Amino acid sequence: MYREAPLPLLPFPLPAGEMAALWLTLARAFLPPLEPDHWRALHADLPLDLADWHRHLDLVDAPHPGDLLEAFARYPEHESLLAHYSSLFYAPPIRVHLNLGLYLDGAANGPAWDALSRWHAAYGLDRAACFHDLTDHLSAVLEFLGLITQLDERRRAGEFAQTFLLPALPRVIAVVEREGAFASPYLWLLRYTLAALSRWFPPEARGVDAPRKPRYRARAIDAGWRRCGICGEPIASETELAVMEKALAEAGLPVEHLAWCQNCRAAHRGWEKRPLP
Repeated sequence: MYREAPLPLLPFPLPAGEMAALWLTLARAFLPPLEPDHWRALHADLPLDLADWHRHLDLVDAPHPGDLLEAFARYPEHESLLAHYSSLFYAPPIRVHLNLGLYLDGAANGPAWDALSRWHAAYGLDRAACFHDLTDHLSAVLEFLGLITQLDERRRAGEFAQTFLLPALPRVIAVVEREGAFASPYLWLLRYTLAALSRWFPPEARGVDAPRKPRYRARAIDAGWRRCGICGEPIASETELAVMEKALAEAGLPVEHLAWCQNCRAAHRGWEKRPLP
């Protein structure tokens, strides 16, 4: 978000409303398919919709939508697709994280999370109460891109995509491939999303050969951070922990452990680190 010169203003390949609909559709596709209606939409509607965008955007480097039909056909029941999604993205130990901050910063709740919060504040938006994840989840980031695109703010949409999505998606794809989930419909969707973004922001417009500058500030540890009640080490910002506490409380889960850092929490529970065999 800090550049020496503004990006070139590229025309949208489609009208802003249609481009926004693409990002919003992909955002919904990466949500957990909790309801049978969601599963039916993924099976019946999504491949046809993406086939239209595939043609209009001339996505020659994207996977063919016919392959998505075959990928979803491997999950002929709602429960089977939900189990696949959970095993890939949710069930511990989590195989693939969809929180982009992990790929941008190498850790959760880092500078990318702070930068996203500033973007949301600039547009007067906040996380919906029904969304039970952090705001750097891929679905939330794509939805925000759709909202910026819908306002026809092309330069801002480009800056946002290049800051959060284009650097992170190849790393998410690499992890899915490393996990051997080559037949997963979600790998297809990740590749399609990256191809659509790259088509909208071609490499020459992104300035891939230009020197890279920091896109968000590393945050300082200050009075806004919560410190461990045992050792005094910083844990995370009070804003981030408030999000976690609210989600845990709504799920009926305890929050007392958030007063301690990870090391002190483990020691309090009698856990110890042991070398791998």
